[in-house]
Amino acid sequence: MKSYKSAHWIFDENKQELKYLDGTTKRLPARLNNCLASLLKAQGQTVIYDELLEAVWGTIYRDYNTIASVVSELRKLINCRSSKVNYIVTVPKKGYRFSCYEHIQLVDNQENNALEQNIDSHNTELKDVATEIEPQLAPQNAIIESPQVIKSPSSINTVVNSSSSFTGRKKALTYSLALVILLIVFAAVLLRPYFSSDNLNIHSSKTEVLTHEYGRELEFDLSQDKQWLAYVHENDLGKDLLLKNIKTGITAGLFADQNLYYSSPSFNYTNNALLYLEHSDRGCEMFQIGINNEGFLANEKRKITHCGLKDSWVTTAYDKHSDAVFFARSESIAEPYRIFKHDLQTGYERNITSPPSTGRGDYSFALSPDGLSLAFVRNVLWEKSSIWLLNLANGETRQLFEIPYLLESIAWMGDHAILYSTGHDLMRFNLASKESELVKRFSKPVKYPNTDESNIYVSRGQSLVSDIWQLNLQRLTTERIIASDYIDSAPIISAQGTLFLSNRSGHHELWQRGGNQEIKVMDLIGELEKVKNIKELDHEFLVGILGGRIVKINKTSHEVVWLSAEEKKIDSFTLSAKQTKLVYATELNEAWFIEQLDIATGKLEFFGIEGFTAKYWQNKILLTNFRAPGLWLYDPITRERQLIDASFEVFSANKWAVLNNHLILVKKNEVSVFALNAGQLTLIKALAVPGDPRSISCDSVKQVCQFDLFAKGSTEIIKLAF
Repeated sequence: MKSYKSAHWIFDENKQELKYLDGTTKRLPARLNNCLASLLKAQGQTVIYDELLEAVWGTIYRDYNTIASVVSELRKLINCRSSKVNYIVTVPKKGYRFSCYEHIQLVDNQENNALEQNIDSHNTELKDVATEIEPQLAPQNAIIESPQVIKSPSSINTVVNSSSSFTGRKKALTYSLALVILLIVFAAVLLRPYFSSDNLNIHSSKTEVLTHEYGRELEFDLSQDKQWLAYVHENDLGKDLLLKNIKTGITAGLFADQNLYYSSPSFNYTNNALLYLEHSDRGCEMFQIGINNEGFLANEKRKITHCGLKDSWVTTAYDKHSDAVFFARSESIAEPYRIFKHDLQTGYERNITSPPSTGRGDYSFALSPDGLSLAFVRNVLWEKSSIWLLNLANGETRQLFEIPYLLESIAWMGDHAILYSTGHDLMRFNLASKESELVKRFSKPVKYPNTDESNIYVSRGQSLVSDIWQLNLQRLTTERIIASDYIDSAPIISAQGTLFLSNRSGHHELWQRGGNQEIKVMDLIGELEKVKNIKELDHEFLVGILGGRIVKINKTSHEVVWLSAEEKKIDSFTLSAKQTKLVYATELNEAWFIEQLDIATGKLEFFGIEGFTAKYWQNKILLTNFRAPGLWLYDPITRERQLIDASFEVFSANKWAVLNNHLILVKKNEVSVFALNAGQLTLIKALAVPGDPRSISCDSVKQVCQFDLFAKGSTEIIKLAF
């Protein structure tokens, strides 16, 4: 593959690198690498916005402002922070083009390697070329920076040759050296806590990027000899399983198709086999495949066992002797995940955990380095996670800690600490002190932590991005109304515009979009960061769920008022049309029942009927059951319950809404609009959307619904030394 050489740098698209005059190298994120490559390949011609969106993000369903931000980042790197240089020119209302492409040289890999090895000897030549073309690259009305004043070599030699000055310099040098040593000792004492082995802060200068593909790097594992990296790579075609030799860069793959994809790779302890899950129309199946220095051994692939539902995300692991494997399984949506141990010799398997049925169950785990304990994640009420420790010798379990987030994976850091991530923060829980501490804060979110004796590995980047879309019920059309590079979610239609949650400052915030302006309404920090299912009440207040209880929050003072009793365990609720009442489900003895609360008086009405999500419709209530299909209509006056649709399957209150005589349901890549007539549910239209909607709300006055739409971001696997 050719590399591009300019007067200031060498760009290697394959390595995702910019090599500067001084020999320093800048590793480019995938989006910048793809953008620069597209502009250069156009050979000075204009690249339109849609073409750049396709090249950078793999989709045209993005706002053009996202390309502008990428180009802005790219200009800072390739213009070398010089006001005289502007390699990328904006073509108004069309796109961008690379300026002065005629000065770009194409070099092959052999020439590129030779140039990199001897780049210092070429500095003079390259600087002369830069001086020649910089006037052509200079933007109009450029601000020319003041030059630095540097002493000439002759003046320096004159000073050095003076004997009196030499004596004075010698003394000054001695004093300076003593001062430097003193400062180093002082700094070492002050900074010792920050660089101690207990703190484990990781230097970003020791970060190494291990993957460079366009798309998302998901679950991964490293072989015990640190030679192989196995990881799930998601692109536009699906989720492939790639095997990469870290030292040589050789890559092999098991590639997905429309009806098949892979997940959850794990190496055995002898580095000659890999465990992974295969998802297809047959469900989830666990396989083992042999590996050698060439990659996968297809003739050594064998099925181990069935692992339950397709599309489930669970982890896998070998035991310390590689003669048994651990995995999680659930056979139906009503059954929580349990962890099983499968003997590879006899085929005998048994469950080793028994979670309650009020959450997702036990789905993610990691074996301790000594092979004696299994740390696992237990989902609690579908909204938080508790981390447990299982003694494999005697079967005893104990809870270590709990966090108000859904954890995807954990890892061991030695035999006495658990590593996990929450957004931008990499954390570890010390089993001895029973406390969590920050290991490192990243500029981008991190997931899937992994460790060996001296390194930490994570997948870094924005795994998901989310925009706000609108459904017009009269025209039955959808359109994007809010777009950014952040997670904008959970829209609420209000009189002032659209309220939505965002992570634009690195934590939860409530924003408002009115007209063409977006402003921050309030920070949701501290306890408020845990609030979910937020809705607006009388323009002045918010109503949401905090710790399983319904709360009312003053948007101005941030004062919190509890509306439901402390012992209630509430997952979701719906406001009535006049915002005087709300209906919700509460958990009792692992079953869910519908209740109604009068907001003004606090009067509680217990209907005595099972249900998990509920919506007001006319003077009745539409409801669904916990982990079971079916849409029901309940009359609070007559206490009658009528089945409307036995096949209706939705298990989250945020996934469906009711507006007048319409029911709107969102699921992956689709928004469905149904008519509600005389107790019948009839599909009007199913609209395709380019992503996964998570939350929908509607407004009866405007006759519109708004929903968030999650799409794939871009990530990379990195190694950090500690």
